[in-house]
Amino acid sequence: MDTKPVEPKDEAGVDQTTCPICRQPNQCAYAAKLPDANECWCMRESFPDRVLNSVPAEYTGRTCICKSCLQAIKAETSPQLPGSTPCCP
Repeated sequence: MDTKPVEPKDEAGVDQTTCPICRQPNQCAYAAKLPDANECWCMRESFPDRVLNSVPAEYTGRTCICKSCLQAIKAETSPQLPGSTPCCP
């Protein structure tokens, strides 16, 4: 089975394997289009609105943030924040 990712950039040239906040690899199997994408860490996480609002507009719905940024932003929020959305487009 080939696990090499296919072209990670979308039609606008956004690298979907890079976190739009810190510009480091986001480690998202879904973004890298790997065969085991449904097992990606991001599919098991919740993304409160505050996290999603931290993503620059040009990257919204195009790329995942990394786990480090997710944890850092979540740490600044109340654990009972309403509204969470799955991460990947």
